[in-house]
Amino acid sequence: MDSKAKTRFAMTSIWINRQAGKPGATPAAEFDVTPDWEVPSMAAMVELHKAHLAG
Repeated sequence: MDSKAKTRFAMTSIWINRQAGKPGATPAAEFDVTPDWEVPSMAAMVELHKAHLAG
């Protein structure tokens, strides 16, 4: 998601990087991507979301 869309729609991007540390597992994006958060699993994303809701 580009920065214009993130600003316009007030969206947060999360990369669930399940392939971390495994070279060649995921092809490079065709455009510049900078996620707001990066987590290693869906479970970690859930914990991050719970922490965010708790304040």
